[in-house]
Amino acid sequence: MPVRLDGDRASGGDLASAGKLTSANLSAGAEWSVDDLFFQLMHLAEKTMKPDRLYILTDYPPFQAAYARIGVNGWAARFEVYWKGMELANAFWEVTDPDVQRERFQRDIQKKISEGKSAVPMDEEFLNYMKSGKFPESSGIALGLERLFMAIFDINDIQALNPFIAK
Repeated sequence: MPVRLDGDRASGGDLASAGKLTSANLSAGAEWSVDDLFFQLMHLAEKTMKPDRLYILTDYPPFQAAYARIGVNGWAARFEVYWKGMELANAFWEVTDPDVQRERFQRDIQKKISEGKSAVPMDEEFLNYMKSGKFPESSGIALGLERLFMAIFDINDIQALNPFIAK
């Protein structure tokens, strides 16, 4: 049975009746945002990854674009690197269109407000720089060194790598 998403929400009942997500502990009476559902699916995917293999996940749905541009295929131009069941790095091709970036900033601010969180102000200086035409085509990758060390040395608790904990 396919899971139907209505806008950006899905009911827990629809998900539970689909039968595929029961291990994600989705309750039948709950409503889940698409972001929540995606997080649960990624959590399940991480659990199925073989620890001796490196995984590179590409082409994320647009609602998971963050600051990545949307490619001609309609998917976010980003990827994440997984090893030993955990995300080690993420990367994307940067949005350079100031109007698209402003829209994403506004959406992020509204989401934080709707969740009762503190919203950061719009970064007008950054948007003005983008408008100037001086903002270059760019991309980047963020590698979590602490996660890499956890994977290499089979450390399960990230706090074990914190040098500022008094022992």
